[in-house]
Amino acid sequence: ADRISFYCDLLGRMLTRMDFEPSGERFSCKARVDRLPGLGMYYVDGSAARVGWGGCMVDEGWLLALMTGATGIATLMQLGREASVAAGSSILLSTGAPARMERTAGRLAVISVPRAVLAPMLANPDAALMSVIPSTIEPLRLLTGYIDLLIKEPTPLQTAELRRLAVNHVHDLVALTVGATRDAAEVAAGR
Repeated sequence: ADRISFYCDLLGRMLTRMDFEPSGERFSCKARVDRLPGLGMYYVDGSAARVGWGGCMVDEGWLLALMTGATGIATLMQLGREASVAAGSSILLSTGAPARMERTAGRLAVISVPRAVLAPMLANPDAALMSVIPSTIEPLRLLTGYIDLLIKEPTPLQTAELRRLAVNHVHDLVALTVGATRDAAEVAAGR
């Protein structure tokens, strides 16, 4: 009976305060939050729900978040725009702006990066917000595979150098997925 309030409390402490309402009679959820310096990764496999949030992530300030649907469909409303994200596609969100989401049962992943890090790497970060990115984009496929490796690895990255390298790779792949500047694309290719 307390699963929903426990889940909301946990998300409020780890990510952001959310209004959460299951769409069906039965609520189920498996969630995981992983953090590295400059990178947050959130995974959820759960039942259909309506979710709303009002702004900034806990302890991180204003982040840009790339949400990717693995299964199911999520419809998001933010910044006066609405978009549906089907399995395999992604969307860039701002944690600095209120949003609403209605999702079917399914799995999704959210990769969050500080705006101060990602925005300079993007050709037009504000125009990229709330634009659906199809699953056919090669950097998105590479990013999805890379994140899968990070979460399936039973032991965390052992050294600060490896963690920094992994975070830089994710930053580069997110920028290339969303629309990197020419300079950022050259830096990513060099890494």
